[in-house]
Parts: sequence; structure tokens; C-alpha cells
Amino acid sequence: MAKLTRAKYAMNKYFCTIRVKGMTVRTVVFAQSTTHARLMIEYVFGLNSVVGQPVLAEATSPATPEQQRLATLRATKERAAVALEAERKRQQAARAQKAMAAAGQPVKPATPSMQ
Repeated sequence: MAKLTRAKYAMNKYFCTIRVKGMTVRTVVFAQSTTHARLMIEYVFGLNSVVGQPVLAEATSPATPEQQRLATLRATKERAAVALEAERKRQQAARAQKAMAAAGQPVKPATPSMQ
């Protein structure tokens, strides 16, 4: 029976932003160093596919619940601002179309009042 031995070289987890078919994607690669991570990504996805240098996963700390809540509220605020602007433009276009339709109608002659 084969005896399991500990790996001689430790593999680290690296995050890296790459460009694939015009889209920017964040991926994970396991390598011994930053250079090895970049080389492996370039081998798989092609030269010049690495947008940002690989970053060690332990170097990036996860956001705290308070930071996540603030980020969510900020994103909600931005979506609401975009929706408000879109609604204003829609209403403005509707008013303009209504005015154009009214301008295109023939003017009715004034009828003399019967007294």
C-alpha cells in the first residue's frame, strides 16, 4: 500500500482578473507564486489575457457585514437614481409626442355663437 506523503511545495490560492473573448472575468488559480499563477493563466487563456496581476487570496480580506450593507444600500441608491432618470425621460417623451400629435391636428374653425 502506498504511503501518503506531504507535498513538497505548497500551493497558494490567487485571484486574477483576465480578459476572455472581450469580457473581463475574475478567476482563481492555485500556484506556488504570483509569477507561476500569471504564467499558468497565460498558458490556458493566451498571452496578454491577464488584466491585473494575480493577488494572493489571503491578502484580500472579506467585507464585514456593515461594509456589505453599505455597499448594498449604495447600489440600491444608484439603481433608484437610474430608474428615476429613465422615468423622467419617458414622461418627457410622452408629453412631446402628445404635443406633436396635437400640433398635427387641423384647427377647427370657431363657430359663431347663437344668441
